[in-house]
Amino acid sequence: MFSFLLQISLSFAEPAQGGKVLSELDQPPVLKKQVRLHYPQEAMADSLHGDVVLTVSIDENGHVSKVEIDTGLAVFHAEAITAAKRLQFKPAHKDGRPISSKTTVIFHFAPHLHEEEGGFSIVVEANSVHDTKLQATEVLSEAELERSMSLDLSKTISSVAGVQFSSGSSDNSKPIIRGQTERRLLILQDGIRHASQKWGVDHAPEIDPFSAGEIEVIKGASGVRYGADAIGGVLLLKPPEIGEIEGVQGKVLSAYSSNGQKGYGAGRIDWTKESRALRVEGNLASSADLETPTYLLGNTASEVWNLASTVQQRFGEHQIRLNIRQYHNQAAVFYGIQTSSMEGRQAQIEQAQPTQADSWTSDRQIDKPYQEVDHLLASLHWNFPSFDWFDTEFIYAFQRNHRQEFEQARESVTEAQYDFLLRTHSLDLHFDQLHLMLGIAEWENKFGVSGHFQENIYQGLPLIPNFRIGSAGIYAIERLIFPAGALELGLRADQQAQTSFLGQRDFQAHVRRGSLSETVCTVKSEVAHCPLSYSAISSSIGGLWQAIPNHVELKLDLSLANRFPNADELYVLGTAPTFPPNLSKERQLGLSPSVGFQNRWITGELSGFSNWIEDYVYFSPELAADGSLAYEVTIRGAYPRYNYAPISAWFYGADGSVTLAPERPVSFQAVVSVVRGRNQDASVFLVGIPSDRLLLNLNAEKEDWGRAQLSTELVAKQSLVDESLDFAPTPDGYVLLHASVSKDWTLGGKEGILSLSGSNLLNQSYRNYMSLLRYYADEKGRDVRLALSYRF
Repeated sequence: MFSFLLQISLSFAEPAQGGKVLSELDQPPVLKKQVRLHYPQEAMADSLHGDVVLTVSIDENGHVSKVEIDTGLAVFHAEAITAAKRLQFKPAHKDGRPISSKTTVIFHFAPHLHEEEGGFSIVVEANSVHDTKLQATEVLSEAELERSMSLDLSKTISSVAGVQFSSGSSDNSKPIIRGQTERRLLILQDGIRHASQKWGVDHAPEIDPFSAGEIEVIKGASGVRYGADAIGGVLLLKPPEIGEIEGVQGKVLSAYSSNGQKGYGAGRIDWTKESRALRVEGNLASSADLETPTYLLGNTASEVWNLASTVQQRFGEHQIRLNIRQYHNQAAVFYGIQTSSMEGRQAQIEQAQPTQADSWTSDRQIDKPYQEVDHLLASLHWNFPSFDWFDTEFIYAFQRNHRQEFEQARESVTEAQYDFLLRTHSLDLHFDQLHLMLGIAEWENKFGVSGHFQENIYQGLPLIPNFRIGSAGIYAIERLIFPAGALELGLRADQQAQTSFLGQRDFQAHVRRGSLSETVCTVKSEVAHCPLSYSAISSSIGGLWQAIPNHVELKLDLSLANRFPNADELYVLGTAPTFPPNLSKERQLGLSPSVGFQNRWITGELSGFSNWIEDYVYFSPELAADGSLAYEVTIRGAYPRYNYAPISAWFYGADGSVTLAPERPVSFQAVVSVVRGRNQDASVFLVGIPSDRLLLNLNAEKEDWGRAQLSTELVAKQSLVDESLDFAPTPDGYVLLHASVSKDWTLGGKEGILSLSGSNLLNQSYRNYMSLLRYYADEKGRDVRLALSYRF
């Protein structure tokens, strides 16, 4: 953590654009709301410090209407502008009435707190508890995100302690936080809940990491603030600030990866003039078939593109922002997952490589089977003050998620075998109260309401029903802030009503198997209408104590969270998974202590967690009546059978990172993730829980030479699981070697970064326990990536 001083000095220049000189004023503007100044991540490596001088225009209401940079290091400009816009003043007065004016604001950034004598100053510490979350949290800056450019979202955040990813049979992956998969995680992009068909193994989130200025990873339940889906954790993707500096600025990126001959290009351009701004951004990635160390993975090519535009307008104290974003992904599905018989599938699992591997050749062609996904997000953001007490944010969003999945079929069959269309409308209103003093404590009050309406339209082979879901929630979070700590209490109420629509044949299939009662649904025009409703109360209580200010910080979070079952869990048909029983809402009681520590020689955070979940919907391989694993053979092939079952589950473990000599040219970091998941009803460990993982990073940085990192990734064998409960033996543990070097460069006074990185440098063959591919083939081998970025 870094400390810094925020110094604001007020002075007045000659009048311009409504500004008034001091001699003409009865009363100059007076600062009435402090802000928290963040020391930029990019400045930490060199411990940069200095003043940023800004000219700030203040309107008749005391709000900052315009900010102009006068002097200061460029690395501090963005934060200084953002902070200045949050300042609030008592406006200047002339002849007894408020008028607009200008003042000079000076922000002083320093890597260590020091005292300042005289003048008007506000001291703010970097470890201020105002915005500190009580859960274990880690933020990836834009600079850190650039180092993993061209990777998908899950792989981008996998460097965070407690975070891993699962992958399917295509070049996509899904995030896992402390053993909880995407079904129990919430992803918010620019404050909007990402809505998609996330229940499938290959259904990776349709999120573009390039759109994020930073990604915040919250480990643990956050149901009070974000709702019922946030039972396991939250990913917050925040876009880069738009309209910070007048004129035109932007960024371009390009990368090439050797494995799959993947090309990647991205660009963003911002145009800002006074109170309005425009942003256009997009990217394109194209990959050929991937390769393991010894053979090709046939039909794993992919193509992804994104295009987005943002318009922002400020009207006095109001700011309105319109955004539209289109995501497209076409990804081939590995040939090896399909076999014609149960014996053939079992033989494939036992072989060292897929049967047809020698006949596959590398190209960019995407054959059947493949998936094609389009995701449209359109949103309106309106920020404004209300009642002179609250900063208010209103967000409306519409999302259209269209997923098509094509199986191997005759050339004459052109339509998708599975066609999902999900439409989602959402409204969110958040109130953030200005800080109030209560004796020695400061009181923060946040509350809000949200509403969502969603409808799913499905066509294709029997699988899931059409459905409509309406939900609403209201929350309040109260925090008392003391000189060396904070206490927080949160409460939320959620209500959901859903109706699923089953065709007559599907409805009768459920009735015959006992997964539905005829009395639950109403049949209208040969369609069964099956209504359900759920309600839940979520709560949290926690505390933070700076045991040794600037050196040791303790946090404790106790939470009660809930999750409502999805329509696919309730009514799914087909071969995998099979028919579910009646399911109730999941109820989780979680406890998570954390300790953060820092000095000039060591810094880090370590966290533990223990989560009890009643009626946990357990997705696992199905056992036949004789105890053997169940398969289903159809004319389309042989498929393993899975089922859903409500159980009592217990998740516990620890994660964290420690860095030695963080401020020295050479530093060492260890990142550890340990999670256990138990079926308390059967007293056995759960299938599909990530293996223990240790990441060791040796970092070196010198201003003239650049940065270098050598990483060793150690993943243990998942030896706790009974192998008779899974379709294949648990793969062995493995050790992978990664490395990267990067160098800053300048062109025309603008900065860029050139980097070279390699993963699995020893080209080791291994299988990842959290990958669907492990049943059929090895993971991809060595991958060397060359990347170039430039800001203008």
